[in-house]
Amino acid sequence: MVSDYTKIFQLKVSHSYYDSGVCDTLIYEPSNRTKEIFNRYQFKTNIGADGLSLFFLSKNDRITFLNYIMKTTGERILEYTVSANEQFYQVTQWPDNKRGYFNTITSSIKNNSDSNELIKSFKEANNSGIVAKITLNIEDLLNNPDVDYVLKFNAKSTQLSYAFINNSGKHFKKLYIQSIPEMNFFAPYNIVLENGQKAICFISENTEIQLSQTPKYQLNLYEENEKLGTKRKQVVFKGLPHPNPSVYEIVKQENIIRSLMYVYI
Repeated sequence: MVSDYTKIFQLKVSHSYYDSGVCDTLIYEPSNRTKEIFNRYQFKTNIGADGLSLFFLSKNDRITFLNYIMKTTGERILEYTVSANEQFYQVTQWPDNKRGYFNTITSSIKNNSDSNELIKSFKEANNSGIVAKITLNIEDLLNNPDVDYVLKFNAKSTQLSYAFINNSGKHFKKLYIQSIPEMNFFAPYNIVLENGQKAICFISENTEIQLSQTPKYQLNLYEENEKLGTKRKQVVFKGLPHPNPSVYEIVKQENIIRSLMYVYI
């Protein structure tokens, strides 16, 4: 029973993409050496949707027990790796839009953080198989009575790109996108898609729109026309699609992610 154990470390993991703030597909694994220590000295890891907790079973107090672990094993750290599915890469912000993983250690905490938020340092690696490495410095666990830590992942920032394919044959005088909350788009321009179809393309001025599980914008396509000297607007497409995290391109010149959406009108 966990109640028979003493907690020496807890990590709460959050992700701003998800409505709940929790990514429940993360997999936490101790390193091989750490696993050996856990098995030998009766550690217990409780893993939940929002992180993990580490406990030990001993008659001694936390400080005595951890000093004993360092003396008998010669180790000063305990390590976990965090792995995830492909969607995690698609919805998570990565430095310079590169593949790799985040290193964290309990010795490195954000300044002015009341919640022991771990600082993430990025290590580029194409085939690491992990998204984060969590290092517990045992001396930190000895010296810091607050054993609760936080690790935050941020949703990917993107620029919106809408390509409108006119299948109706109707002539549109002036098309524009209106958004709630307000979002500005550059002037539309004509493009030819890879399949040879012609389209009118709108690109958002903002390149740092965060992806979200539930859309935070309502976008509609309108046509502006004039009749008897009076300007009028007419809905062409109500409820434009929102970004699919798996459909995007990297604009290398600007090093930004651009979400691609194709709409028939």
